[in-house]
Amino acid sequence: MKYLKIKEEIRQIINRKLMLGDQENLKLPSEESLAKQLNTSRVTVREGLRSLENEGLIIRKHGVGTFINNSDNRFSSGMEKITDITNIIKKRGFTPNIYDITIAEIEYEEELEEVFSLENRKVANKDFIKIERCLAADEIPIAFYTDYLLKERLKQNRKITKEKLSGSLLNLLESEHNIFVVKAKVKLSPVKIDRFLSEKLKLPKNSLLLKTRQYNYDNENNFIFFTEAYFSSDRFEFRFLKSREKKKN
Repeated sequence: MKYLKIKEEIRQIINRKLMLGDQENLKLPSEESLAKQLNTSRVTVREGLRSLENEGLIIRKHGVGTFINNSDNRFSSGMEKITDITNIIKKRGFTPNIYDITIAEIEYEEELEEVFSLENRKVANKDFIKIERCLAADEIPIAFYTDYLLKERLKQNRKITKEKLSGSLLNLLESEHNIFVVKAKVKLSPVKIDRFLSEKLKLPKNSLLLKTRQYNYDNENNFIFFTEAYFSSDRFEFRFLKSREKKKN
């Protein structure tokens, strides 16, 4: 049905508006304006809006207009599972875009002393593949990643290239190197943005970021790689599932 396509295009308009921080103007254009913008009929737009209203994404006020329901406008991920952020982006109706990729082979050096201060396994004097990359939802920057992959864990005849990093790193490790990351140690902390990350994430200099430091392991408890990531706190949130221990009798 044509209205389903138009519905998704309107969803994209809503998502971009929210993720770009336009919180003061939550009113959508009129049905007539949307019809012209999307090159369709007002009837089709009306059907798309009705479906989005049923989902709770918009609120329609008779005689006033249509407004975005912005009760939850950030990308969200639980911390209890190892999650591919690109899948979260797709579920919100965006297209994941990985860009500004750099790949370098490095030796264990001072830079890595602090990185692996929490990792008890012996990684000193090992070689690593260092990957830096930005992740965006469509054109909206979401996160900046730096990964350190232990080179000896990788198949040496399968070189990691920028083209191969256009998708999920976890999927790449599984498909080309037969490595399955099944658990991770994660440290989460808030940090102030610096000039480098301000330029990468296109955020103001006074912005706060969510920083994660993650040590990834395979099913035999072998250390595979470390990731340091910075997420825009205005565009991304992490959720924790907590439970209470039962009292012993």
